[in-house]
Amino acid sequence: MKMTNARLLLVLMLLYPLALHGGVFVGSVMPGILVLSLLLLLSGGGLVMKGAYLGWGLILLGVGLLICQAYYQSAAQVMLFLPPILINLLLCFLFARTLSAGSTPLISAFARVAHGHELDEVTQRYTRAVTQLWVYVFMLLALLSFLLALFTPLEVWSLFTNFINYMLVLAVFFIEYQVRIRHLSHLDHPGFIGFMRLLGKIDLHSLPKS
Repeated sequence: MKMTNARLLLVLMLLYPLALHGGVFVGSVMPGILVLSLLLLLSGGGLVMKGAYLGWGLILLGVGLLICQAYYQSAAQVMLFLPPILINLLLCFLFARTLSAGSTPLISAFARVAHGHELDEVTQRYTRAVTQLWVYVFMLLALLSFLLALFTPLEVWSLFTNFINYMLVLAVFFIEYQVRIRHLSHLDHPGFIGFMRLLGKIDLHSLPKS
């Protein structure tokens, strides 16, 4: 059952940008709103079953989005502008909070788990700098999503937030990995695809708490 729910959530996450961007070009954001609402409801239900109060907030957002679509469509469209801004700000916060004194930078924690040993001084400095890089990247993406929502046509905002945003993140991943290979040549590097697979296998609970 858990695997089925996880696969369904993954399908909805992949479907959402397609549904929203396609809907924008045919003059209706309703497909995107319906997919987003279902995603919020399922995610919230899963968290509630685990005892997380955040789940109730997601459920309320999902219900609120459906109500807005039914009775206040302009408000529903405004709510669609929020996810890319909030998601990027959340990721920015997750990276930034690990840069405080006494904390382990998030990329340093990933590297320590991936390589299975403590990091040398050069690697520590590099992984801290990369953690700072991701703070700036997600901050910039959140700002761009906000400005595009205010000052550009809906089609431009949708193209950026649903596609270009993710392409930029992948580009930063790829470029940083190429820099890492050259700067940290004393470490083993599994190749970019292997590196992405390794990230997917890391248990987030094994990372040190900040």
